[in-house]
Amino acid sequence: MKKESFRDKRVGELLKEEISRIVQFELKNPNIHGLIITDVVVTKDLSLAKVYIRSFDGTDLDILKHELELAKNFIYSKLKKSIRIKRVPNLTFYSDDTLDYALRIEDLLKQVKQD
Repeated sequence: MKKESFRDKRVGELLKEEISRIVQFELKNPNIHGLIITDVVVTKDLSLAKVYIRSFDGTDLDILKHELELAKNFIYSKLKKSIRIKRVPNLTFYSDDTLDYALRIEDLLKQVKQD
């Protein structure tokens, strides 16, 4: 796995902030609620951005990903207008399960400690 460069991290953070703003204030879809953009990872050539999402109110992540896929062109066009980079990457949406994974590990460690 290649290490992410400083530029890639900066672009990822910029995209994260802008996508969050667009979803929260400009996207008029009532099916997208309780959404958190947890991370955006861009490829070195800026052709692709992996957008990791999580729900803070229990909304099904598959529904949120589907709705975001439907709104992808709108979000992309807003990004092109709002940020100044040579190439706005194509967006793909993924569920962020790192918190679930961390909680599972914590539970396993507690079980080992009790035994």
